[in-house]
Amino acid sequence: MRIPKSLGIYWWTTALISFCAVIVFNLFLSSHWRIPFDWTRFVLPLLPWIYVLGVLRSCLPLNHRPGETQVLAHLGMANGITMVRGVLVSVLACFWNWPATIPFSIHQSFAWLPGVIYITAALLDLVDGIVARHTDHVTRLGERLDTLFDALGLLTAVLAGIALNQLPLSYLAVALAYYVFSAGIRVRRRTGRMVIPLRPRPAARLIAGFNMGFLATALLPIYRPPATTIGAMVFMIPLLAGFLRDWLVVSGRIKTGSPQPAPWEEKWRCLFRERLPVVLRAVLLLSSLTALEETAAFFSGNTEGPFYIFGPILRPILLLSVVMVSLGVMGRLAALPILLLSGFWISRQGSDPMWCLLMVAAAALLITGSGNLSLWQPEEKYLGMTAQNTS
Repeated sequence: MRIPKSLGIYWWTTALISFCAVIVFNLFLSSHWRIPFDWTRFVLPLLPWIYVLGVLRSCLPLNHRPGETQVLAHLGMANGITMVRGVLVSVLACFWNWPATIPFSIHQSFAWLPGVIYITAALLDLVDGIVARHTDHVTRLGERLDTLFDALGLLTAVLAGIALNQLPLSYLAVALAYYVFSAGIRVRRRTGRMVIPLRPRPAARLIAGFNMGFLATALLPIYRPPATTIGAMVFMIPLLAGFLRDWLVVSGRIKTGSPQPAPWEEKWRCLFRERLPVVLRAVLLLSSLTALEETAAFFSGNTEGPFYIFGPILRPILLLSVVMVSLGVMGRLAALPILLLSGFWISRQGSDPMWCLLMVAAAALLITGSGNLSLWQPEEKYLGMTAQNTS
């Protein structure tokens, strides 16, 4: 298919600007860290950059609206925003070589950059779709770039988190799951085996979003292992389980109902979305009693520093959130501050068993919702997690 000359010019312009951005940022980091010149510090961050440009070049023929075949002569603002995401992902790869001699802590100003860069890229992921619809420039190219850059951003951020000792090596499975799944589908198609289309699953999108949110938080120096390790394990399990379920579906090993969930799907939904959350709420309530007692003793014994300043605010927030989760009032929303506060406590005070249990219960409730015997769950409607859509 013939590609308009203007798209080729755009590609070369993007290549030059993004290359300069990656190199200049890398030089800036090396100058700040005052470390000797090392070729690997410049070559490694260029790998995502090469991938981004390769994907853009190969997908240019897709720059047409759905249902049409004519290739548009310009990429549009939305695809431009998506390409900025790709550049940010390449820049994030500069942190794959964080010097071992420099601690990753809140006292290092550059330690905040990985999280800020990834959060910015995630926010742009929300913006580009809105801009595409508003400017009437929804294209197959944009859809393709969005999916590929989501996966690349996750992989780059996970590798950065591992390099910064913020994430366990096992969390790399989250970043590789998409590529392994996609490769498996391509192999089945090339060998002539059956590939069954997947139905959209709101639960899958929600869990992927939670993993992106966790990853953005883990790349900030506020949180440290073992808190980030605990969070990685809790958020990783349902995402990998979802990929396993989808693989069994596309390979024809299990069948799903259409449009209604199959009986086995309904049983799993009942277990994990209705019954398990009740147990998790009880665990959270019991573990929070010890946590509230410890925070009271800690804050009363500290007369300076951030704990003393924010203590009078944090304890009421924790108490209110525990009450809301226990009653099933906006359970997911109430579990979030508990998760953040328990993670912050564990990062600073160590892995106390009750605090770890509190964090695990809060993270799990964020994923499952508050389940049966809940008084009010308005967030379920906005998340699209109705009973018929949760498979």
